[in-house]
Amino acid sequence: MQAGQPLGTTVYNISAYDIACPNYVIQTSFTLTVKQPPQPNIFLPKNNQCEPMCGIYNSHLQNDAKSVMYDFGNNNIVEGDSSYICLNAGTHYMKIITMGNNGCKGTYEYTVPITVYPKPGADFGWDPEQPTTANNAVTFKPTTKNGKTFSYEWAFTKSTNVGGVDSATVKNPTHIYDNNGKFPVMLVVKNEYGCIDSVYKVIIIDEDVAVYIPNTFTPNDDNINDVFNVKGLGLKTEGYTMQIFDRWGTLIYSTKDLNKGWDGTVKGQKAADGVYIYNVRVIGDNGVGKKEFKGHVTLLK
Repeated sequence: MQAGQPLGTTVYNISAYDIACPNYVIQTSFTLTVKQPPQPNIFLPKNNQCEPMCGIYNSHLQNDAKSVMYDFGNNNIVEGDSSYICLNAGTHYMKIITMGNNGCKGTYEYTVPITVYPKPGADFGWDPEQPTTANNAVTFKPTTKNGKTFSYEWAFTKSTNVGGVDSATVKNPTHIYDNNGKFPVMLVVKNEYGCIDSVYKVIIIDEDVAVYIPNTFTPNDDNINDVFNVKGLGLKTEGYTMQIFDRWGTLIYSTKDLNKGWDGTVKGQKAADGVYIYNVRVIGDNGVGKKEFKGHVTLLK
């Protein structure tokens, strides 16, 4: 007896004869029909591209298949034909599992692996972390997670009244913000695979004022440090006040003129040496960033 495993429909011819009568032969034939599972005919225009790699997967089996499944490994299985499938970064080995209307099941491996390249995974920060109008030179620092970075493209909203956009293509650009407010920043990065990633953030520039208040002055008419005055950057002339109090809390001097200080006199008379209390209020150039300073100043003649 012989056994066979035909791969398809096969015609078998059988001949039998008796050893004692070799010229007497009995012949017959029969056809063995072998059913085959439906074989998919799928073609991907690209086997490698950037994530996410999305497309419609169609086996073109029409009415021959009862079901079609796509197995990409790692338990990533999609059931259904003409499915819109997105693949993440990595190498995927696709198997197509078909169940025919004839009850036959088949598994077919796609001929080449599918490679999905990762995006750069871009992000960025800046220094100083809390910029102000007094500390307004901001350096931007990008980071990436995947692949070598091929290019950087920056876009900054101008911080002037003119508006518009500034751009840069260096890795760590420095941008100067002249005004306080919220300003969009965009970074577009391309890696060695040609994959592009973009990041959009808003940087906040706080209003700040740089104020210098001396702790001692000497009103002795030598034209050196004769006047107690406030100096600073980014100060608005309107809204400024300075008050001087003696040790008992009596107001002895007051001005709203940023350029006028206390000359050490009270009602036209020279004040005594000692420690006095000041209260200074300032406003930034843009009308925000109000600050109040309280402290002591020593008068020495």
